Amino acid sequence: MKERARQQGESQYEVQEEAASDDPERITFLEREGYTRRESYYHLYHRSLTEPLPAPTLPVGFTIRSIARETEAEARAALQRDAFFPKGSKTYEEGTLRQLAVMKMPQYDPQLDLMVIAPDGTPAAGCICWVDPANRVGLFEPVGTRPQFRRQGLATALMLGGLQRLREQGMQAALVIGAHPGNEEKSSEFTSSRFVYEAVGFQLLRRIYIYHKVLAASV
Repeated sequence: MKERARQQGESQYEVQEEAASDDPERITFLEREGYTRRESYYHLYHRSLTEPLPAPTLPVGFTIRSIARETEAEARAALQRDAFFPKGSKTYEEGTLRQLAVMKMPQYDPQLDLMVIAPDGTPAAGCICWVDPANRVGLFEPVGTRPQFRRQGLATALMLGGLQRLREQGMQAALVIGAHPGNEEKSSEFTSSRFVYEAVGFQLLRRIYIYHKVLAASV
């Protein structure tokens, strides 16, 4: 990182680390090494898959299905961009390239790349589930709904569908992470996702704190 900063003509670079709220030794270590905790952090949620799962319920005309592999990469990327960057901070072209790269990842399974399709054929919400066969744990990353389709229960149904598929693949638990700005005045916008997670049975497990340290590239 230091060499890269020098090559780019920068005088300093930043290192970022994470520490769980229930790992005091790591927190102490980072603070002793001069790392500073950011105001924002993450919430890590956990759900057992050994308990009963309710069936997904969707509005009339909406359906859940897996992505049609690379043929739908552009449509899937557009959904992702609209769900997370409605102000246009990412282009659709960048999103498509990113989606294609994700599809080449070793643990990517197109059967676990799910979308809710609106009656007119528009992808309204989407999520990708990842599996850890060794620990039998699944992960939702990401989960998003296009702004015009929110507040209809689509994400809730989508996650229930994902949980069913994870259990079919032998997973015993599932995880999902939600960002929190650390500022209670702004928290409602960033933490509304927790209501979806709680609706499908997730419970808060721990916080993940973000630490950073700025270092001089010339040293």
